[in-house]
Amino acid sequence: MGKLDKMTVGEVLQTADSLVTGDRAEQHGDIRENHRNMARMVGAYLGTPISEEQMAGIMVCIKLARTKAGSTNPDDFVDMAAYAAIMGQLATEGKPESLPQKQISANVAGAYEARVNGGRHVPNN
Repeated sequence: MGKLDKMTVGEVLQTADSLVTGDRAEQHGDIRENHRNMARMVGAYLGTPISEEQMAGIMVCIKLARTKAGSTNPDDFVDMAAYAAIMGQLATEGKPESLPQKQISANVAGAYEARVNGGRHVPNN
């Protein structure tokens, strides 16, 4: 999709739907798994775990931020609609079993410690 003069609400939503359920779905695979992988990467970078739903929300924010610079690009609005829909699906379809919060906290603490110590584990004495 390229630059367009005008898009209706229906066109934005239909385009977003066709992308999420069509080519991109085939290209990127399962929505939850894809967003779980992205969330793990971003969470590791930030030093705190984030959920799949939060990852989709972050993507909405990224697309929104892009509308503040340059010329109008309808792709940004289509992508925002798609990520908002993905966030809604992830939030309402039920969550898979996950690690207990205590284990997540331990994993994050270990990752942070390794990052601070240049990737080396430093035992507590």
